[in-house]
Amino acid sequence: MLLPSLALPKRPLSLDPKAISTPSAYFWSTPVILALAVFLLVWEAPGVIRDFRISQNPVLIEDGD
Repeated sequence: MLLPSLALPKRPLSLDPKAISTPSAYFWSTPVILALAVFLLVWEAPGVIRDFRISQNPVLIEDGD
């Protein structure tokens, strides 16, 4: 497959500073995700710590089903 030839001008090419922009979601998504992570950590941490402590001292049952 042959690539088509592209006619470019002889002068140097430049981009307008406004031509490439980052979406506004980049600016507010980071704090939202960080806040969600902190919320989940605060919400789940007590249960995870409790489960870890229980796993360190298991109760052994000899004839349990």
